[in-house]
Amino acid sequence: MKTRRIPVARKALVSDCHGSQKLVWMQGIVVESGSDHLIIDDGSGVMRIVSTKLSKDDLRSIKVGDYVDATGNWKRKHSCLQAHQVTVSSDPNAELFWHIEMLDYNFFYKKKVHPLSVSKS
Repeated sequence: MKTRRIPVARKALVSDCHGSQKLVWMQGIVVESGSDHLIIDDGSGVMRIVSTKLSKDDLRSIKVGDYVDATGNWKRKHSCLQAHQVTVSSDPNAELFWHIEMLDYNFFYKKKVHPLSVSKS
């Protein structure tokens, strides 16, 4: 029997979204909110987020300055994230924790080196 792989969203900063990754998870501060899109800034760049799964009322309820968590497909051709899910975080530490998670992901999981480990020379 053939097993089916379930895609997992890859944690990404805006500056990481230039390659061929498909499903990404990003977070950032809303710097523009329109009836059909959001633009977020995660400190590494800005990203346009569009969604067919959210109603216009859902998008209108997200305000400039809100910290959001978005998961969806990176559309390289349009340089935007086609979001499946967008949630607003009320945790005042969410941005700090996201940057810590990204450091952990980039060093420990991708490079197999923990940023606090001591190198043995």
